[in-house]
Amino acid sequence: MKQNNKTYVLDTIREKRKQAAQQPGSYFEPIRLHLPDKITLRCAHCRHNQKIGELMLYPNGGMMADGELPADDVSIIANCPVCGSRMALSAGTVKKGMAAKGEMIRTLVVLFLVLLVALVGGGTLLLRTQGQKYYQQGTEALEDGDYEAAVEALLQAHKLGNADATYRLSQCYRTGSGVPADEERADEMLAQALDRGSDRALYEVGMACFEDYIATGSEDSLAECIEYLEQSKEPDAAYQRSLFTRAGVGVTPDASQADALLKEAAQDGSVAALNDLAVQMAGSGQAEEALEVLRSYPDQEDPDILAAKGYVSLFCEDSDEGTALLDQAVAKGSAWASYYWGLIYYNSLLTGAERDINGALNYFQQAVNGGSYRGKCELALCLAVLGDNERAQPMAQDCYNRGYLEAACVLGNAAGDETRRLDYMKQAASVNYAPAEIWMAWYYSSSDAEQCEWYLQRAYAHGARYEANLAAQNYFGVGADYFGPGYVN
Repeated sequence: MKQNNKTYVLDTIREKRKQAAQQPGSYFEPIRLHLPDKITLRCAHCRHNQKIGELMLYPNGGMMADGELPADDVSIIANCPVCGSRMALSAGTVKKGMAAKGEMIRTLVVLFLVLLVALVGGGTLLLRTQGQKYYQQGTEALEDGDYEAAVEALLQAHKLGNADATYRLSQCYRTGSGVPADEERADEMLAQALDRGSDRALYEVGMACFEDYIATGSEDSLAECIEYLEQSKEPDAAYQRSLFTRAGVGVTPDASQADALLKEAAQDGSVAALNDLAVQMAGSGQAEEALEVLRSYPDQEDPDILAAKGYVSLFCEDSDEGTALLDQAVAKGSAWASYYWGLIYYNSLLTGAERDINGALNYFQQAVNGGSYRGKCELALCLAVLGDNERAQPMAQDCYNRGYLEAACVLGNAAGDETRRLDYMKQAASVNYAPAEIWMAWYYSSSDAEQCEWYLQRAYAHGARYEANLAAQNYFGVGADYFGPGYVN
């Protein structure tokens, strides 16, 4: 109603005072005004704070004692609800009281909203935490092969909004793990996982697009792959992008950006990135620092982390610790450990003698069986050394297409064109690949001794100790162990 309107109350007071000022001695009937919100005033008589909800306007100060208000003003009177005394007010007092009341209400509303947001945020956080807990239980059950328990936990996480749990469930429906196989349901849940922004789903779908590119050569599939990987915060997505960026797969080659992505992936917990980064650091004379990086990983019993620590320990001249860790990792099924043992046999790191090509080949085959493309690069090299190019070339080409530049060494060795061969070898050497560095040293051996020695030093640092020393003897006529010990201690 009009009487309950704050603007009406203040406008009425203003109008009557203006009228009294313009028409001295004018008279009007007393007006009762209801305040839209009660205001708190202190009674001058009983000295209590009182809630006032009603005012009376009197003409010309008629209800006030002489001298309390200007003679021709309008008296604003409030009655104290306790003692009944009348209180004279100014328009400013009324306005201030209303403003204070409004401000208090606004403050309460703001506080309520803040509390509501906090409660909702806290509830959301609680739900998210609970969802993550169920997701962790589900993934652990999947690893243990308890698919029914996994599905039960993942369903709980899915209901609580965990996007990665939704993705894992889509896999369970696709493979019939813990639930009846249902392709349609699997597709629905995959779509939900992508809508929810599951980083794992984005990564896996991206890699599926990449496999389509490998199979068909579709540039559209490669572009989709890169788009999905760029959206995903999964550490392995950054690692895969580092491979692409270094090799120029679907993007402009950029070694600096590739290094940055590798470090980002390692810091975020990609085990593959940690292995690559640790080996890269060890080959640059930072083996102790590399071990510290590996020790930052939360699960120190992870087989692939054990493998990396074992291999890097060799570059700290601790062969006992290194081989013990590698054996533990192999026993736990680490493909990385098999790959590292293959390197040890190929480069005769523990003996300083001629390489054991068959021992290396067997370990590299184990690594390939475990899904290692680095192992596949090395297996292709072993086959090429043994003269089996029919098997070596397709393996090397597959790895090269995937961004593993080490495979360029095998492709270059078989290239008929000298310029093309040199280009391939330079690519392989650019990723610190010792066999390619040995070849580059041979290439410069008769024309540039300084470049030759530089490549041999690199090959020695990257694991080819015996071969680098032997080449130095042949090219420079120096004694044995020119670059240092031919094997690790």
